[in-house]
Amino acid sequence: MENKTTNIYQKLFEVKKAGIKLQRDTKAFNYKYATLSQIQEKLWEVLQQQQLLVKHFIKSWEVFTRIIDIKTEKFVESGIELTPWTKAQDKGSEITYYRRYNLLSLLDLEVEDDDWKKAQDSVKEDDNKQWFNDEN
Repeated sequence: MENKTTNIYQKLFEVKKAGIKLQRDTKAFNYKYATLSQIQEKLWEVLQQQQLLVKHFIKSWEVFTRIIDIKTEKFVESGIELTPWTKAQDKGSEITYYRRYNLLSLLDLEVEDDDWKKAQDSVKEDDNKQWFNDEN
């Protein structure tokens, strides 16, 4: 008999299908990024609709992100090893960074980068230039 319950992969597909747009809107040093709180805020409604829970935890020097189907308790997870011998404040930044990228990776989401788009557009313009002369 076929199980009519939506499995976790179907639910993750629905999240991906929702077309969530994330922007690099926070500046730090020489780069822009999407904050973890922005990502969570944008995802909250669609995760709630799919009854998926995001849980971050640290175990054996790894930062894990787990997405759990609250009906079936099935889950997918990703983990990244923490670097040793880091100051506490740097460790906190590292944990936040890994939480953010684990979550984006598990949901196969990309953050739009206006600077990258500008660079790509300029490359397209350069495609029409001749890069080699007859001597090459």
